[in-house]
Amino acid sequence: MEISYINGMNLGLGFNSASYELHPTPALDDVSTIRRVVNAGGQEVYFRIELASSTLSLTEQLNVSARASMKYGITASGSAKTSFISSFKQNSFTVYLLVQVHVTNEQTLLDLSKSKLNPQAERLYASNPQEFIKQFGDSFVYGLITGGEFLAVLEIESSSASEFREIKANLSGNATYGLFSGDAKGTFEESLKKITSSYQMRATVLRQGGSNGLPQLTPEQLIKEALDFPTKVTGNNGFPYVALVIPYDHIPHPVSSSLDISNQLTVLEQLGTLRQRYVKYQNDLSFALAHQKQFPGIDITQVNERYNEISSEISKIVTSAGLCFNDISKCNMPELNLALLENILPPQVEIEFDLGTSWLENEGGWTGVWTRRGNSNTFDALWTAAGLSDVTAVLTIHRSGNTVIVNRRNSSDGNDCDYTGTISDDGRTVSGTYTCIRGGTTWSATIR
Repeated sequence: MEISYINGMNLGLGFNSASYELHPTPALDDVSTIRRVVNAGGQEVYFRIELASSTLSLTEQLNVSARASMKYGITASGSAKTSFISSFKQNSFTVYLLVQVHVTNEQTLLDLSKSKLNPQAERLYASNPQEFIKQFGDSFVYGLITGGEFLAVLEIESSSASEFREIKANLSGNATYGLFSGDAKGTFEESLKKITSSYQMRATVLRQGGSNGLPQLTPEQLIKEALDFPTKVTGNNGFPYVALVIPYDHIPHPVSSSLDISNQLTVLEQLGTLRQRYVKYQNDLSFALAHQKQFPGIDITQVNERYNEISSEISKIVTSAGLCFNDISKCNMPELNLALLENILPPQVEIEFDLGTSWLENEGGWTGVWTRRGNSNTFDALWTAAGLSDVTAVLTIHRSGNTVIVNRRNSSDGNDCDYTGTISDDGRTVSGTYTCIRGGTTWSATIR
């Protein structure tokens, strides 16, 4: 099994593959005899660009298990990659792009022909497998892959549901995704330039290997650093960024019941997955609270209450996971309220572009002021005419090219209407006709 390197992962050390616990005292009697597997052609380089799925978490797409992510959330211990990916508050309204550069210099492996359990560990394995797991884990570090890994997450925040779809559609159509060999460096660079030139985005980078860490970068800096990365992790600058972990049954061992951690692994993964679902929905709630104009009709009190209720469920998960991490016999699922994951947010606005902020309108002797609600296609309208009572209504404006359709509803005088019109080429004026429950004629407006 390949896992991201955790500080202190020396060859031969014990490891619990369910809890990601590293055991510093080796169960093996020889952890110094090694063999190197050097790449025949030298350094091996792969570039990857991936548009993150809206249905998977970033941790899943970067091969970080839910239990590893949860372990870091509880104890702040784990691999650099787990720490990096846990720093993102992923929500459903932001588009994420993953950029990776993998560089392999060589593998260093234990010589298993020389390795066996030391006498004390062998006796414990035979007499008390569960105690063996507590002391030495169910697996051990068999090998280390050196080189380096460059990882970036590009975040593009959307301001509406339609913009979210448009961003994903444009990115899917205008870039090449997938895994590129080092020889395809030019294709990788071209794809990144297409992506980063189209949108304002935030780029956060993790570099394992090379001389220094990196702060947030501009897209231009990101491309340069990604392309230069392989040369920075050659020779002594290489870093053990992946560990190879295998079970103890790969070496001679006494006959006994197996080292069974299946329940611990299952429970921790389930708890980790549920924690991710709760946290992601909390992030959606936080996004909506911070961008209330994008969610017309949002109930602030209800959203805050739901956020706090989810926090209580996450606390239950953390408590149960803490017990399970520390004691394999205490791995149980708590009772959780999954109904809290049911969506209570109103739909994100479907933005209509080029509708301005307000329209000054004239129709049949009336002067109307139509004021847009945020970035939505909903307007609040007020009409005035000399000697007559003011009229109010709510408008929904749809635009297709230079054609507009306006639906007037909830009119205070009971006279709902439908307008059609054509916008001028400069986008500043519009004129057309309308029909109402009572009457209708021509209308015109100036867009501001």
